[in-house]
Amino acid sequence: KENFEMRLLALALVVGLAVAQCPSTLEVLTDFYDYLDGPNWSDAASNGWTIGNDYCQWTGIVCNKDGGVVVLDRQAKDLSGILPPNLECLTELKSLQLQNNVIIGPFPEEICELVPLKYLQIQNNQMTGPLPDCICDLVHLQYFYYDRNFFDGPIPECVAEMEFLREWHGYCNFHTEFIPEGFLALQYLEELHLACNEFEEPCPTAFTEQEEFLFTCTGIDCELVCPQPGLQCPPEILLPGCPPYYPLIV
Repeated sequence: KENFEMRLLALALVVGLAVAQCPSTLEVLTDFYDYLDGPNWSDAASNGWTIGNDYCQWTGIVCNKDGGVVVLDRQAKDLSGILPPNLECLTELKSLQLQNNVIIGPFPEEICELVPLKYLQIQNNQMTGPLPDCICDLVHLQYFYYDRNFFDGPIPECVAEMEFLREWHGYCNFHTEFIPEGFLALQYLEELHLACNEFEEPCPTAFTEQEEFLFTCTGIDCELVCPQPGLQCPPEILLPGCPPYYPLIV
């Protein structure tokens, strides 16, 4: 009995330390603002961020009835910098929309701890490095858009574990090796877009001949849609119908 009580005490201490590591939601969102150059966001004059403590009133934040953040939407607002390391503390987040900004750095593994996440949109930024294997821990993820970044390395083999995935948009990156066949096992997959990468076999027969979901591996003019520095385009370019290309920040 004494050993059992000691184990319970040790577990309580571990849980208490884990909880203590997470700052308040207000602090997490303030860090997000600071890390991504909040004063220079395109709507900085009117979005209400960091004014007062009621973050549920800040533009782009949607809360549930308990004050938990379920939507964080800062798409196309001139965010610039790296993502903060404590995003996992937004434990009720279901939708993270950060597309069309100038976010740099690797994919933060902390995002993998946002298990309720259903929508993740980080496309058209300047993020680099591989997608971590922990991306497959997002078992409720349905829509993942990360096209037009600089992600490299293979796509994690474990994608078959993301059983509710409906759309995966990863075109215009630098993925290598092979497209994981785990995608073929996903019951709800509707779209898979992987053109303009560096796969050893860009259009595998197993994918092109299946009829369960839309698969694109070609048909995109990579020189226009995915300008890469020093390869297809000058350091800065604007094209009709396309978002502006900004030089990679090193």
